[in-house]
Amino acid sequence: MTSLEAVFRIANFGAVIAWIVLAVAAVLNWRRGLERFCGGFVPLLLAVAYLVLIVTHWSGAPVDFGSLAGVGAMFRQPQVMLAGWLHYLAFDLLIGVMVVERFLEDRMPRILLVPVLPLLFFFGPAGWLLFQAIRFARREGTAARPAARSPATRPAAARAKKSA
Repeated sequence: MTSLEAVFRIANFGAVIAWIVLAVAAVLNWRRGLERFCGGFVPLLLAVAYLVLIVTHWSGAPVDFGSLAGVGAMFRQPQVMLAGWLHYLAFDLLIGVMVVERFLEDRMPRILLVPVLPLLFFFGPAGWLLFQAIRFARREGTAARPAARSPATRPAAARAKKSA
């Protein structure tokens, strides 16, 4: 196995472990695991590996972000392709952490994370889109319902009727 293949396998394994920890942290409301492991340690390692690959192999890669062919040519180098993969792993995980944090902050039903997290892991933008759709639906659903009034804000007639 080449060293690039070893980095690829280790990075994939680490990302899978981080996503499992992310799911468990969401269920258990384990914010320390979110911050330190999923949002810190694993993305940091991925970023370091990414940076090493970019610094040591970028110079030979053609740089043309202006066309699909140019981007394809850039990724023909295995080292640059691996760097791109590490980029995906790190940023998808960071978006996953942000989504779980938002779910916890907004006290959204965690069962809704069941479809969101796998979509984020395997198809990042599709998971992000589902997350946004859930947030929109919940926001629209709460806006449509009349707010419950506290006893102090109910009309005097309703308070008198209830106390009688």
